[in-house]
Amino acid sequence: FYVIKDAARQLQEDLPWSYYRVLPKLEGGSHSGRPRVFSLISHLADRTDNVLDEQNLWVFTSAFQEVAALQLSELWALPAMMRLVLLQRLSALGAQLSDTLAERDEAERWAQRVADRAAKDPSEVVFELAEMAERFAPLPGSFVVTLTSALRAQGPVATPALEWLERRLTSRHTTLEEVIRRETQRQTHRQASVANAILSLRRAADIDWSTLIESLSVVDRTLQQDPPGIYPRMDFPTRDRYRHVVEDLARYSKATEVGVAERAILMAEMAAGEADAPPVGDGAPAVTPREAVMPLEAHIGYWLVGRGRKALEAEVQYRPPLRWRPVRFGRRRPALTYIGMVSTLFLLLMTGAWVVASGTGALGWRFVLALAAAF
Repeated sequence: FYVIKDAARQLQEDLPWSYYRVLPKLEGGSHSGRPRVFSLISHLADRTDNVLDEQNLWVFTSAFQEVAALQLSELWALPAMMRLVLLQRLSALGAQLSDTLAERDEAERWAQRVADRAAKDPSEVVFELAEMAERFAPLPGSFVVTLTSALRAQGPVATPALEWLERRLTSRHTTLEEVIRRETQRQTHRQASVANAILSLRRAADIDWSTLIESLSVVDRTLQQDPPGIYPRMDFPTRDRYRHVVEDLARYSKATEVGVAERAILMAEMAAGEADAPPVGDGAPAVTPREAVMPLEAHIGYWLVGRGRKALEAEVQYRPPLRWRPVRFGRRRPALTYIGMVSTLFLLLMTGAWVVASGTGALGWRFVLALAAAF
């Protein structure tokens, strides 16, 4: 129970409505209206009977991306969707178990009714059985198994009812032994599914999601082609910042995330004067001779977070929301923004002081002069 409760809490933190709302949705099929990444995890859980781990997540997601690349927001939603799918399946399995327990209780009550009627008048047992058959059509497997066990416990008085039950099953082209076998298999499979789901929820807490998501990112693989080879040697937070810039540019432009990354690489390669990426490995020096002669524009960072950002935005036809434009202006013109804010504050204070001074005479005007001198 603790594992389920902790997973539900983590899901609420990781998947707020504002995040869920922007995830790409499916427009058809059994998961219509659900996020695409939810469908991906659901299909994987179907194939593995709720056994989800880092390896099969990587293999299945990589295979999916050979057809359609997932957005960065979808990749970061993988842990939340994994928990969501598993919790929903545990809920469904719990509902099935509740139904099975209710069917067993009902079967025991009917067995007692049949036995009581048989003890009074064996000829009227058939009416009790007919009513039972009408209410439960067809007879559920768990109901049949429990009813059979309860009737056998009643002794010879329940023999007519058992014979009726066997004839009923024969008319449906099955036998009592076959029903018991299928029901046993179903219960065993359900128990295994519950155990697998709980174990997978435990694994979700142990997976290194940052490493897994980065290894699955098509955008990251594209940015790895940085001409001077600087990007692969950056730390994770810096690489992640670059990827989020790509995500932002794609969200408010006509290009895909991979398209934005490819455009940044192309612009860097054009600045470098060649398209081949330098060799990068564990033994690579901190600064290669090639890096020393490459212009600043050859690094993708120049186009993503540097002075070339505006040119890249024009290339991908980036159109940010209006509410972002004052902030963007402030970042591009920090000195002008600072002077403008200080000047505006000064004018507001002076206006207020002038209003006060107008009503207080000479003392008020001295205050105005002192305030002006302070600025």
